[in-house]
Amino acid sequence: LLLNLQNLYESLYDALNQYYVFLGGQKYVDLGLGTHRVKCRVHAQFRLIVIEEKEVVYKQFPIPLINRLEKHYLDINTVLNKQDKDLVQQLEAWVKQFCSVNSAQVPQNYSPSDVFIGYHSDACASVILQVTERLRQSSESSDTSMRILEEAQFVLLNSATPDSVVRLGDNQLDIFTGEKLFKEYFVKQKHSSLVDFIHHHTLVSQPQHSAFTEVTTFSRLMTGLDIESLEGEVNDIIPNVLVLSLQQFDTEYSFLKS
Repeated sequence: LLLNLQNLYESLYDALNQYYVFLGGQKYVDLGLGTHRVKCRVHAQFRLIVIEEKEVVYKQFPIPLINRLEKHYLDINTVLNKQDKDLVQQLEAWVKQFCSVNSAQVPQNYSPSDVFIGYHSDACASVILQVTERLRQSSESSDTSMRILEEAQFVLLNSATPDSVVRLGDNQLDIFTGEKLFKEYFVKQKHSSLVDFIHHHTLVSQPQHSAFTEVTTFSRLMTGLDIESLEGEVNDIIPNVLVLSLQQFDTEYSFLKS
């Protein structure tokens, strides 16, 4: 299973273009090791799976390699049932209403990616799947679908920009819904302080050994004085604060390994 290994893709064609022979019911291939050729047995159930974005395949993969591979296109919607797909459609409609601006004082049109940080075409489906797995098994009430939709809206709201929440009075959502989302964003969710977010996140999260959380901010980079201040604020729950720069890492694997 190959993922994010672009450096190997050009060599895959050579590996798949080898001459395979059958001997005694087994499949063999000749591999070169330096100046020697070794006949290696290939497992009967061996499969080579390459996972990559569609655009990367079309633009960067060598044509001979593409022709050698059996291609399947998958997106998050393929793992959703009919009820979940209906919820996705409702959530996407809510996103459009959230992004809309009816005020003549704000003529600019906002796309979902402008309003929700990291939004993409599969964002709503991914959120519905995440919330469904968390709520559906633990809830026995008849309004499970409505709860899933509301929780999914709050998940997306957590990634919204502050100015988009301030504009809630000028979009297509009703006043009651706008006030509810405004309170959820600025009171219950923590967006004004990293310290408040860390404390809130550790309190509401289930006990576990570790948690991976990505925080997007438009603030400046943290200085040494900021790090010392943060350590003093969260030392009761996080004994050590380590700050790393993405420029230190060449690949995603090296980042995760650290």
